Amino acid sequence: MNNNDLPKAVLETYFLVPLKLEATGNQELDTKHFLHQLESSPIWDHESVKNHESDVIMGGDQSELSSESIYRIHYQAFNYFHPFVQRFWYGKSQLDEDKFVRRYRHQKLRNIAICLPYTGKEVILDAICDLLYFKPNIVMLSLHVRSREELDYGDTLTLLDSLRRTHPPYFYKNEGVQLAGKLPEKVTFYDSAEKVLSQYINVAEAAGRYIKEARKEAEKGYPEGHHWSAHWKYLLPPLTETKGKKPKLRVKQLGDDRAATASLVSVVSSTKTSDFPNLIDQGNLTRLCFVDGAGSDVSPYSQRFLKQKAADKALSPFEERYCYDRYWYKDNESSDSPSRIMNCGYAFTWLGDNNDQSYFNDEVAGAPVIFRHMYVPMAIMAQLSFCHSCQN
Repeated sequence: MNNNDLPKAVLETYFLVPLKLEATGNQELDTKHFLHQLESSPIWDHESVKNHESDVIMGGDQSELSSESIYRIHYQAFNYFHPFVQRFWYGKSQLDEDKFVRRYRHQKLRNIAICLPYTGKEVILDAICDLLYFKPNIVMLSLHVRSREELDYGDTLTLLDSLRRTHPPYFYKNEGVQLAGKLPEKVTFYDSAEKVLSQYINVAEAAGRYIKEARKEAEKGYPEGHHWSAHWKYLLPPLTETKGKKPKLRVKQLGDDRAATASLVSVVSSTKTSDFPNLIDQGNLTRLCFVDGAGSDVSPYSQRFLKQKAADKALSPFEERYCYDRYWYKDNESSDSPSRIMNCGYAFTWLGDNNDQSYFNDEVAGAPVIFRHMYVPMAIMAQLSFCHSCQN
């Protein structure tokens, strides 16, 4: 299917970056000092959210909701989870009065403008960045973005694939110029008044700097390290520095160059509900599922990979392995709008109809509430489980 024939979409995504805190040198990590640094930081704010940690990781703007709606959302989210999950997100530690999870929010960041690689097209995103601290030494950087306008389907794919890159996965040459692969061409951070907080121009052309600083890291004895993409590095302080005589901190990303993602993709179309599942071909659904960039091939992967034997002959192997189709209605099976959940491990994607005001686009009681308050916390816990396996 030609990219021009694909529908537009409204995108909401959480980029999740699990990090391990480490002290440099032979020092032990001082977590109390680290928390003091966070709470005294002019960047991260705990005071305004510490009394509302039952939000879990709302991320969205609660100011538009009534207090009754907020209470109902919290009640629904709390009771959705099993007791051990309730204890994790809402309970107290046995060792002290603190929560298991402490949440901090970037005080200034509210919008991001990103120039997509290859096309240079600019996309404006509403943004909220949270930092979640999990005892004893794990931090999760959560960047929550929402597109202000409807995006071309191909731009949706490219945006997801480029913004999630925490460091360049590779380098290549174009007309004699060495470039960092996959990164955006430009990223600009704005506050709520549209004032520029920081700007990184020609992010993809900084290959020389990346290579040079990566070599310095290796010479310091950190050959497993990487140099952060400039736009992600902006979000790290004070994780990478401390003041006074305490040992300096560094963060080690638990994973590769790709942040994990949890996405709500609302497809914009005037088609009938019964035709909705046919709007996007399987090749482009595969790209969305695996968070791959736009492409002109029928499929991003070989048919041998996608067509491994399925136990249910009514399903394709891709659908059986990666799709939860409980509500993927076809051929007038239901009057409700279809929706599909896709999960490949590092990416959770919920796809539905933007015209469905009764559920998928209902900001008070529909899919966005379930996504932010139930599915995203589950995605974070899955990434924490991954972190645990990385450390063992």
